[in-house]
Amino acid sequence: MSPQGSDVYFSESGLEIGRNFMSKIWNASRFIMLNHDESFNESINHDELGIYDKWILSELNKTIEKVNSYYDSYQFNEAIKVIYEFTWSEFCDWYIELAKINFQSDNQIVKNNTYLISRHVLKNILLLLHPIAPFITEEIWSYLKDKSDNDIIVSSWPEYNQDNVIDKVEIIDTLKDVVTSIRTIRSELNIAPSKKIDVLISINDQSDSELFQKIKDTIIDISGIDQLEIDVDIEKPKKSAVGISKKCVVYVPLGDLVDTKSEVERLKKRLSEIEGLITSIENKLDNKSFIDKAPAEIINHEKSKLNDFIVERDKIIDNIALLK
Repeated sequence: MSPQGSDVYFSESGLEIGRNFMSKIWNASRFIMLNHDESFNESINHDELGIYDKWILSELNKTIEKVNSYYDSYQFNEAIKVIYEFTWSEFCDWYIELAKINFQSDNQIVKNNTYLISRHVLKNILLLLHPIAPFITEEIWSYLKDKSDNDIIVSSWPEYNQDNVIDKVEIIDTLKDVVTSIRTIRSELNIAPSKKIDVLISINDQSDSELFQKIKDTIIDISGIDQLEIDVDIEKPKKSAVGISKKCVVYVPLGDLVDTKSEVERLKKRLSEIEGLITSIENKLDNKSFIDKAPAEIINHEKSKLNDFIVERDKIIDNIALLK
């Protein structure tokens, strides 16, 4: 969607973003339906809800409140942004990943709750998205709905429920921060997600030890970790990648994880590409004619790209030094 008041131009990249988003929702619905068990009942056991369940229900209600506000003021582009961000970055990227662990549990109540919460959240996403993407939401709804549910077009609109909103959850923020650091190391050093790694987490403050112990098993499960050590002030192992988080430092000993020679060559090739892009943008920004004629948003976009490339260049240089 284009910002309010602007023309909507045809864009292949925009179509690709929309296609990927619809695929994400479709795959999430398939995952939920495939994990249904005939023994499940249709009632959430609220006394047995885990912190991750309460968190996603809270985020859903915050999303409903924002989307309803934007729809009421005809800010459709802002409404879509909120739906997109919640669906992709919170529900699919985090809750679905956590649900995969719960569906492997021996606790039937946990599995039942996870299924019902996942389905409830997705059904609300479909309702919020239905005015914008009517066809695919109607199709998915037909598989997810209960026998007592109406068709999506005549179903009740989601309403904000203050009772389901909780304050910022430290355990969730810490989990996301640590796992993101580990995923970033994997990505930057081209370590396959399927390859098990060893990780050491050096906690900054002793008072956070209990918090990290609570999320230790979850970190292992969703990060593909073989051995995980958590302690205060762990010394950095030799030849290890480093990730900085708010409450800790993450170390990943490389050992034989990376083919050093080929990875250094790959990084050097990318470094050459990045340096060329940096030079090109710097020349453009040094061009007085461009600065005088280009709209402010174009200039700011170029400056933003330059900053991103410089950050990437510095990371690549650090990783090359680490591997040598």
